[in-house]
Amino acid sequence: MRVRFPKTNVLLEICLAFFVCWQVVIVLTGYAIPWAKEIWALRHTSSFVRSGTFEVSMGKDPTGYVLFLRDRIPEDGIVIVPTRALIGTLRKPFLDQYFLFPREIIACSKADITPCLPGVDLSRTYVLYCGKEDPAASLQHRFVFASYRPACGVYTPLAPVTSPPHPEAAGD
Repeated sequence: MRVRFPKTNVLLEICLAFFVCWQVVIVLTGYAIPWAKEIWALRHTSSFVRSGTFEVSMGKDPTGYVLFLRDRIPEDGIVIVPTRALIGTLRKPFLDQYFLFPREIIACSKADITPCLPGVDLSRTYVLYCGKEDPAASLQHRFVFASYRPACGVYTPLAPVTSPPHPEAAGD
């Protein structure tokens, strides 16, 4: 004995199968394949860059900025993070500590960073700036700005002024 389904049930099943297949195509082409291509493109990058890239709240520009900072600031440098002078996740000192390790991080919540400077070796001190209140007024011409992009970069210490050797000392 053979069971026969009404033609309407077969038609509904065919429609349902078509819509499921269509949904799979949409998910693959709109989400899964582009995401897989981005992941595949990262296979040749360092783990540091990947960790910054995967940080959802950071995006590509802050990751590039962190790489710029790592190139500019020596490992024994002191980094002042004026949280009012930075935008987004860059003003979170714990993230800066992670990405700029082993550099020493000093968080400064004041718009004027002068209270954060006493006791700090200014020849090894770097001040971050990206997007908001520029701390240049409180730096009193002790730093020079290295730009990553407009209104974003790092204040680096001025090179120490050395006088040329005295001519008499050179003849000895």
